[in-house]
Amino acid sequence: NGGAIYFGTMSSPFLVGTDTSDNAISFTENVAGKGGGISCTDCAAIHLENAILLNNTAETAGGCMELHGTSKGMIKRVTFDSCKCSNGNAGALYIFASQNVKIYTSSFVNNTATKGGGGAILWGNTERIMRTINSYDDLQKILVILDSTESNNHALYGNFIGSVPHSLFMQDGPADNQATTSLPIEYKGSTIL
Repeated sequence: NGGAIYFGTMSSPFLVGTDTSDNAISFTENVAGKGGGISCTDCAAIHLENAILLNNTAETAGGCMELHGTSKGMIKRVTFDSCKCSNGNAGALYIFASQNVKIYTSSFVNNTATKGGGGAILWGNTERIMRTINSYDDLQKILVILDSTESNNHALYGNFIGSVPHSLFMQDGPADNQATTSLPIEYKGSTIL
């Protein structure tokens, strides 16, 4: 796993480039079973900032990057471009059984999961953890994506974001000081936006 770099149990990698263009950290044209560029399995934490993951390929999960069982993740100003998962899920970023993952000001462009879900991102968790998600606030403890862009990502389901099938909550935002409501839905591989 991890075509360019692999981080294992209880590691806490901190990878920061000086900016997002000439001095960004770059992972290009790597190949692996999982995590084409980077794999972080059972890590205590990972921080990736000012990086470019380009033309990486994974066989079964995360064309660019895999987070599996990671306790905390920060991804900031990272470009996931033209990565592919050839026989599974997540063209760019595979997040499974991980908690407290934050993605800020990043872009997901031209990524593909040819035989699975999540053209850019596929996320999921163990059944035990998924059963504890009863509200939008609970979901925010697992995955938050802010100020990020996506375009031209493709998958069998969830061109931008896909998930393993579980019951999820969708929340309507408050309008004119009205109360916020959460509605349970049965999730069967649709895109989460």
